Amino acid sequence: MFRSTTSADLGAVLSFSLRQAGADRLHAAPWVDALTFLSGHDAGNYRDGWTWLAILDGRPIARAVWWGPPGAPNPTRLDCLLVDPSVPHPEVWSGALVRSALTAFRAHGDVDTVALTTVSAPNDRVDRAESDAHATPADRARRLANLRR
Repeated sequence: MFRSTTSADLGAVLSFSLRQAGADRLHAAPWVDALTFLSGHDAGNYRDGWTWLAILDGRPIARAVWWGPPGAPNPTRLDCLLVDPSVPHPEVWSGALVRSALTAFRAHGDVDTVALTTVSAPNDRVDRAESDAHATPADRARRLANLRR
């Protein structure tokens, strides 16, 4: 199941770590840690409706966190996309999570979300000329969600 979060999901949202998500193996891992999420949530940059979880057998296995300016009606970028490395085919889960969220954003009239095509990393942008052999999970998720950069 793919769904946006509510305030009751805060523990699940914050439970993801770099090691759990296998991000320590990535060259440029987009990452929103607990402190960053909480401060961004307090500022209005991260919101429950813009944070999504993939749930399998009652536990969260993937998390997508979108960012937007405070007061904006919709998010403008995907800041963090993590999938539990124990799940087979994480690129399928991440692609489906992104696709589900974008579908919901569009259904609610958040038409500007069609521009959500990049994943930001704090200090290291994903090289746009990167070959598929070296693509990050976020790149594969975008491709599976039929998004263009």
